Amino acid sequence: MKTLRRAPRVLGMTGAGAALLLLAGCNPESAKPTINPSWAVAMFQYDGPADAWFEAAVSDAPGRVDILGAVHVPDYLTNSEQRQCRDGVHREVIEPCSDYREFPNTDRRRVDLDAPGSYWPMVLLHPGDQFQVIVYCLQDGTTTTCPATTTVHVQTVDVSGELVGDIKPITKWGPA
Repeated sequence: MKTLRRAPRVLGMTGAGAALLLLAGCNPESAKPTINPSWAVAMFQYDGPADAWFEAAVSDAPGRVDILGAVHVPDYLTNSEQRQCRDGVHREVIEPCSDYREFPNTDRRRVDLDAPGSYWPMVLLHPGDQFQVIVYCLQDGTTTTCPATTTVHVQTVDVSGELVGDIKPITKWGPA
C-alpha cells in the first residue's frame, strides 16, 4: 500500500534506484494484528537515521474502523519527554500525545472514510522506537471483533513526507 501523495515518486523509480529501495528494508510494512474481542493490535519497530512520523492505514475490515497509534516508552518512570502526535481530524495539526506515560497515544481516527491506500500520520518516533496501531471495528455504533482478514499497514516518513528508515513487525516489547 502506498500513499496517494507518494505514489508518483515510488512508481517513477527504475533500475538501481528501485533495487536499492528493496534492499534498504521494509517501509511501508504490513502485518495481521492480534485479534481481541473488542480491538486488534499490531506492533512494529522503527529503525532509521532520524526521527520520523509513523503513518497507518487498515484494509480488509468492513464497516466502521477507528484506529489509534501509540509509542512504547519503556523508561517512562524516568523519561518525562512529551511526545508529539497528529490530530485525529486535521492531519497537519501537531499536538501533545495523551498523557498515558508508558504508551503516549493519538486520538482515535476514523479510517474507513479515507481513500483506499491512504495513510494517516500518527506519532513522531525516535530511532529504535517500538510502536503499535490499535484497531477498533464497529457495527451500528457497537465495538465488535475485527475479522481475521484485517491488515494494518504502516510507513515512516520524514518532515518532508519522504519514506525513511526500516520497519519490522514485532510480537513483544523489548530488545529483539
